[in-house]
Amino acid sequence: MQYGNLKTYPVHISYLRKMNSFRLLFLLLVLPLVVEAQKEDYNWVFGAINIVDYDNPDSEWGEGAIPTILTFNTDPPSFFQSREITLDMNYTNCTYSNADGQLLLYSNGMSIHGFDHEPIINGDTISYGPVWNTFVSTTDIGTNEPRGFRLVDGAVFFKQPSSDDIYILYTNFERAVVNNDGIKELRYGSISIDEDGVADIYEKDQVFADSVKSSGLIKCAQHANGRDWWLVQYFDNRMLIYLVDPTGISLSHTQEISFTLQTNKSGRTAFSPQGDQLATYNFSIDDLGSEFVIMDFDRCTGLVSNERIKYRHDNGYAFFSNGVEYSPSGQYLYLTTLDTVYQYDTWQDDIFATEQVVMVWDSTYSIPPNSPDGIIGSRPNHFNQLQRGPDNKIYIAGGAQGYTMHIIHNPDEPGLDCRPENIAIILNTFYLCTMPTFNTLRLGPLDGSPCDTLGLDNHPVSRFRYEQDTLDYLSIDFVDLSYYEPTSWEWDFGDGSSSTLRYPFHAYAEDGAYRVCQTVSNQYSTDTSCDTLYLGVSSLSETEHERHITVFPNPVEDVTRVAFHDYLPQDASIRLYDQSGILKREMTLTGTTTLIDLSGLSSGIYLYEIFDMGERIASGKVVKADHGF
Repeated sequence: MQYGNLKTYPVHISYLRKMNSFRLLFLLLVLPLVVEAQKEDYNWVFGAINIVDYDNPDSEWGEGAIPTILTFNTDPPSFFQSREITLDMNYTNCTYSNADGQLLLYSNGMSIHGFDHEPIINGDTISYGPVWNTFVSTTDIGTNEPRGFRLVDGAVFFKQPSSDDIYILYTNFERAVVNNDGIKELRYGSISIDEDGVADIYEKDQVFADSVKSSGLIKCAQHANGRDWWLVQYFDNRMLIYLVDPTGISLSHTQEISFTLQTNKSGRTAFSPQGDQLATYNFSIDDLGSEFVIMDFDRCTGLVSNERIKYRHDNGYAFFSNGVEYSPSGQYLYLTTLDTVYQYDTWQDDIFATEQVVMVWDSTYSIPPNSPDGIIGSRPNHFNQLQRGPDNKIYIAGGAQGYTMHIIHNPDEPGLDCRPENIAIILNTFYLCTMPTFNTLRLGPLDGSPCDTLGLDNHPVSRFRYEQDTLDYLSIDFVDLSYYEPTSWEWDFGDGSSSTLRYPFHAYAEDGAYRVCQTVSNQYSTDTSCDTLYLGVSSLSETEHERHITVFPNPVEDVTRVAFHDYLPQDASIRLYDQSGILKREMTLTGTTTLIDLSGLSSGIYLYEIFDMGERIASGKVVKADHGF
């Protein structure tokens, strides 16, 4: 699988200091169009650094606590670990990448770090107070590190309207803890970026909402004018709707609703990619049950309507194990509970009647770092937060703590055709049940609406990826990832063939390097992106750069993942040798991503070679570790 018009080599955390990516917004102020790169969600940080080392009880740092970055600058996504990251991403987790897809900011709701993995200016502490101090750990090297507030969806970054700066919105629950009344504050800070890429937070800890009962739920939807943002929060049986515009953040209006949000409970919320629907699942353990609510949302007025409510009685252990997320088209809504993933068809009149189970817990467990017997502290690989990636797949965090992530590969397909995959990704990092929170990205103005008043137009941006058939290596599915309202699609497959379908399938006649181009259009403009598809082993002669093939995790406990990032294999395999050169295992690789089971091998260092049609195309070392890495 590859992304069109994206470079396909390993991405490292670096920054061109002469570049100020935030000047892109200047174009919005001068030209009546929407042209932002929309790569804010291209890097996800996973890290639970302060984990007990069972071999050294005085130490809080274990090998399995080295943070991992998942980057979507390649497809399949690439992974790498970084010891430079010192911020513990406990539950609150938000990241922000620049227009080139490079990680720029990340936060756990207590501190903000920049691209150099150091606290930004004035960003070492945010939302400071007595409660802040209760979530700080003293490390084995004598420093105090904020572990992060225990709120999923507790903070988010996004551009300030009509500004080069960035907002961070975050929840402070000092009063909720001290008074036990469930009432929280919402705060914001403004972050400026200078021409050298140095970030500075000013107006820090500014309170814009002092009485909300939402637990996290910080996600914003684009206003119909294509510039401003809506934020929805709850207080008992009222919705508080905040407007973020060039004048700041203010309460736009309140609206009575037909249910009462439970106090001091964990919840999730999601806007549809089109911004016309809002789903909330708020976990509760009272007799009434948890509120699962689906509402229509008006991007012009910020009003909700057509409330549909289902009270669920899910496992009480699932206090943090729940999530909601929409498919790219907005047709299907997914909900996770402790051990089950459900799908709902939102285009039907009775949405809840369409409920289908698409994934269940497979009864496997993750073992924490350095567990002495592989049992102490083990965590079931349950389901948790959902997040749609820039590749339009839905990623599911593991429940509570663990190494695993799950994927829904085709979320716009009904039932099991959505291709759910249990434990599709295994990280080296033992992380805490969360992934970064993002707003409804890649959504422009609602053209022709009464609020389409700023002269901004949806000029389409072309973007695509492709996926190889695991049974026929010459057969390719092309997936459209374009945004800003394209209405027509034209494909040139590089072999003389073409298509006008949005999601075409194409079978090539033979190996080779093919220049594939996608052109998208609407009433305002046209955009084209291209990428070279290297298909089969004979295509290797068409390029001089070394193949980008990754083996991750490495070290590996039992299962690792071999991924081809810029080349589509024909008949690939991997061979593992011990250090004396004895062949220990040989396995077939199918498609661009294959999970490899190394269970049964002794711990130690192994040499691997990857072949395609008998030709060696990659080699390296893999470390087989004991349980818990």
